[in-house]
Amino acid sequence: MKRFLFIAFLLCLVYAAITNPGKDEFISYLAHEQIEKTDNILGKSIINALKKYADEIIAKEKGEIEDLVIRKNYYLFSKYEVDLPVIDQHVTYIGALNTFTKLPSKE
Repeated sequence: MKRFLFIAFLLCLVYAAITNPGKDEFISYLAHEQIEKTDNILGKSIINALKKYADEIIAKEKGEIEDLVIRKNYYLFSKYEVDLPVIDQHVTYIGALNTFTKLPSKE
């Protein structure tokens, strides 16, 4: 029984390491999250019309976004810190198992 638990634990660690999302995946997630947060109706209609081009737009803006993101890789998960100088905001996310979770701000 102990051997089974040990093997199951090792498999869970391997799975977590394999599904640890990278910086490119985070940048894509962040851009899509901002698209979904658009409040105004005109903005939403424009975004919906351009959704099929969203990945191309993200790829063009990737260099600028990449400079704002700091990734700390802990192998089983990653911590992403985003500094948004325009609105003077610092946001932190945890990426694990191919998902991202926004951490509450300390303010």
